[in-house]
Amino acid sequence: MIQLPVELVKLLEAAACHPEGESALFEGHLESVAALYQVHPQTVEELRAAIAQPAAQAQAARIVERARLNPAPVPTPEPARATTCHQTLIARASALPHGLELLRRGPIETAAMQLESHPFVVEQARLHLAARPNGDQA
Repeated sequence: MIQLPVELVKLLEAAACHPEGESALFEGHLESVAALYQVHPQTVEELRAAIAQPAAQAQAARIVERARLNPAPVPTPEPARATTCHQTLIARASALPHGLELLRRGPIETAAMQLESHPFVVEQARLHLAARPNGDQA
């Protein structure tokens, strides 16, 4: 019997809380699904690959059914860390390995999720970086 990793189980449980949530999880645009469930796109890919196996599909169906019957309490969100300032976003990206590359060229939803910001702020930061003579950070 296959056992899905805990992070994939949590993702399935989160999807079960939304109407048709598992449909979006398995068929939706990768970055959009990752942003919706606040996980890395690789986690969504791992789940999609895992459920290609019939045993994992059956386990996923049981997890979703159990989560719908016994929904977990919604955790209290942590204080918002999201930035609304493009300068702060550039500084945050600069502090991460490959963060500026993500900010400049990654899918906007992924950059916003990974850098904890809004896509509009990512766009402002991209415009700011593009306006610099050599594209360096602020």
